[in-house]
Parts: sequence; structure tokens; C-alpha cells
Amino acid sequence: MGKIFSAIKNSEVVIHLAEMVGDPLCEKKPEKTFEINFLASITIANICKNLGISKFIYLSSCSVYGEKKKRSLLTETSKINPLSTYAKLKDLCEKSLIKNSGTNFQPCIVRLGTVYGDSIRPRFDLVINLFCGLIANNKKITIQGGKQWRPFIHVEDVARALIRIVRAKQKRINGKVFNIAGENFTLDQIGDLIRKKYPKIKIEYHNGKDERDYKVSSKKIMKTLRFRFKKKLNLELGTYIKIIKKKQIKNIFSGKYINVFNLNKFIK
Repeated sequence: MGKIFSAIKNSEVVIHLAEMVGDPLCEKKPEKTFEINFLASITIANICKNLGISKFIYLSSCSVYGEKKKRSLLTETSKINPLSTYAKLKDLCEKSLIKNSGTNFQPCIVRLGTVYGDSIRPRFDLVINLFCGLIANNKKITIQGGKQWRPFIHVEDVARALIRIVRAKQKRINGKVFNIAGENFTLDQIGDLIRKKYPKIKIEYHNGKDERDYKVSSKKIMKTLRFRFKKKLNLELGTYIKIIKKKQIKNIFSGKYINVFNLNKFIK
């Protein structure tokens, strides 16, 4: 932790993203995930508290909501129901951070929807990115179930939201939890959108259902910080497909694009 202490000791703001991400990766090594995603995260938060860094922003996930039978939009005060190791540790971190809050340390917790869009290391283990990669290479899309809801957020909107939080006055973010998701879709709806835009792409629907099923409201950050989401999925699909083609990414299932295949890199 000496290097972490040195890195943040002169900081005014810390945004904590350094965790193992994705259900398959975290389920493969749950003990290591606990060590990295919980123990290390809380230790970093405590360092910030002891250093008097009041702006500590923790990136959680909307996956903490798990499965909700009611179709109403979930807010930051809705009951949570984490299903996976990844989601359960996000929940545990949230509760520990809130419990550890004090006068000079009131973390801001951000619950992200499923992120999509381009990055330095493209990821094709995320549903929208996966579909875009398949379309770019004229491959068949398979949808399991399809009725389950998911909240989605473009990576550029994530960055804009974090900048808005960093620049916000302390009283507006201290101890707050914010959902950050631009749009909610069922996988069937995404399939319909793809069929209209790319009618030549074959889509197969299989029985079976991912237990995660929820949609969220992001009105709180929109009202509190006057934040507006700019990216729309129906427009960004084409943009990212063009990027994939330009980068000539042919094998989207290569290990470098899938987190679970990079386990050794995450646990060194």
C-alpha cells in the first residue's frame, strides 16, 4: 500500500475504479476478488480518510439491484438484491463506506449501468459491445431469454458524469448515491433495434434467462447536478461498429478482449 499512499497523498479527489470487473472473472476466483474488490478498496478509502481527502468517489454497479419482479424504475433508495460475487462485494463496499463516513469523509457512490463504447483495450464481454463486434464481422447474434431489463450507459457519458461530480460542491455529493444509466432496454428491444438497422444480421433467440433483471432511474443526478446524458444507443451502435471495422478487429473472442481470460494479469 506504500505506492498507493504515495500516489494519492497530495490529491484532492480520488476516483476508485481499481477492481476486478465482470461476473465470470469474479466467480472464477472469489477469494481473490474479495481481497481486491473489498479489502483493498476499503483500505484505500481509509487511507483517503486519514489523509483528509474528502472527495472519494467509489464506482459501484447497478448490478446490486439484482432481480426485481416489479417493472418500476429503481431509485437509489430501492431495496437491493445482489446475485453474483461481483455485485455482493459492491454492496458490501457501499455499506462499509457509508458506515465509515464521518464529518470529513463522506464518499460519493456511483452505480453504473452496463457500459458500452470504445476503449484503449476493447471489451467484448459486455452485451452492447459484443453485439456491435458481431455485427461488424457479419456474425450471428444469440440472445438468451430476452425479456430481462438492463440499464445502459455510454463510456463518454460515464466520463462526463464523473467530471461533473468532481467539479460539484461538496454539499451536493457528500454521502450521496447516484445511479448513472442513460437508457433502459430489454435484450429483445435491443434485438429489434438491430434488426431494423441491420436486417441482414441473423439473430437467434434461446430459452433461458439471466437472473439479473432490473431497470433504473437516473433522475437524482440529473436533478442534483443538472446532468444530462448525451449518448443514445440507437445512434451509437453504428458509431461503434464503424470503429471496430476501422480497427480491423476480426476475432472479438480473442483473450485480450475478454476479462475472464485475463485473470493472471489482474491478480499479479
